Amino acid sequence: MVASALVYMSRNGEFVSVHGASLRDGFKKVTIKKVYNGSENALLPVPVGDLEILNDAKSSFVQWPQSNIHSPNEKNAREEEAHESTNSTQPKTKPLDPTTSRFLGVKVSLEFRQKWRTMSLKKLANEARVLKTSATMINVDIEEHVLHREQKCMLSYEDLIHWCDEEEISASHIALFMRYLTELVVSIQCTTSYGFLCPTSLSKFASFENEDDRSDYIVKAMTCTGCERGRKLVFAPYFEGNHWMLAAINPKDSVVYWCDPAGTREPREFLKDTINMAITKINSMDPEKCQQKELEWKIIKFMFKAPKIYSVQQIDEVRDIWATYALQFKAEVFDGNV
Repeated sequence: MVASALVYMSRNGEFVSVHGASLRDGFKKVTIKKVYNGSENALLPVPVGDLEILNDAKSSFVQWPQSNIHSPNEKNAREEEAHESTNSTQPKTKPLDPTTSRFLGVKVSLEFRQKWRTMSLKKLANEARVLKTSATMINVDIEEHVLHREQKCMLSYEDLIHWCDEEEISASHIALFMRYLTELVVSIQCTTSYGFLCPTSLSKFASFENEDDRSDYIVKAMTCTGCERGRKLVFAPYFEGNHWMLAAINPKDSVVYWCDPAGTREPREFLKDTINMAITKINSMDPEKCQQKELEWKIIKFMFKAPKIYSVQQIDEVRDIWATYALQFKAEVFDGNV
C-alpha cells in the first residue's frame, strides 16, 4: 500500500474525466488523501501535467488502476482514524458515508519491482499496466530505410514488462532499438556506413520463399547510394534457442564478424551460405572494382576493449535508452491487422 485515497463513485453511463483527460479503461478517478512513509517518490500510474510522483499529487485527482484499489476493513479504518486523531491538533472530520457521498475511502497500491531501477523503467512499467488494463498495444511503424522493408513493431504488455524485468528479449525489442540506432546514425550523417537487417531475416522461419530471395534482401541492405561497394558494416541479429547472436557483415573487405555473447556457438552453415551468396551478388555488380576474395568469417569472443562482464549500471544504461525511446509512442487499440 502506498496511500489512502477517496475513489469517485461514478453513476452508470456518466462520462468521467480527470483534468480534462478521459478516464482510461480499467482505471478509477481518485483523490490522494495520505501518502504512506517511503512511498513519497512513487511514480503515478498516469502522470497529470507536471505531477509525476505520488507526494505531489496529494489532494489532487488522478487516475488509478482499479486492480490496485483496496477497500480497508473496519478494524484497519478505525486504527487509522485513531492514529490520525492522536497525532493531529486539527478537529477530527467525520468519515465519508458512501450512501450520502459520491466518494469512498480506500487504500491504493503500486507494483514496483527491484529491477525497475531507473525512472524511465518505472514509467515503462506504468505504461505496461495501462496496456494491460485497456487491452491496447504500442504500434510503431518501422520505415523501409531502417530495415529495408516496411513493417510494424507491436509492443504488448508482456514486451514492456519483460524489458523492465530483464527477461527474454524479443524481435520487437531489437527492431525498436534498431529504429533508434538508425535515427542516431542519421543524426551523425553516417547513413552510408552502417545498416541493419530485420531481426528475423536470418531465421529459418522468416517469410522468404527461398534462400535466393533472402540473399537479395541482404544485398538490398548492404548496397546504398554513396557506397562504393556497399555499406562498411551491416548488423544482422540471429536468434536461436532463446539466445541472440550477431553477424556484423563488412562487404567491402569480404569479412563477417560473428559475435556470440556466450562464446559457445559457431555460425550455422545455412547462414554462411546465404551471406556468401549475397556477397557474391554484390561482387558481380562491378567485378572490376571488386577484389573477388573468398568471404572470411571471424569469430569474435570479446569486442575490442569491451568488458567480459557488464556492470548493472552499464546494462541499465542501455535499458534506459530503450525505455525512454519506447515511451515516445502512444498506445492504441489493436485490431489484428498488421
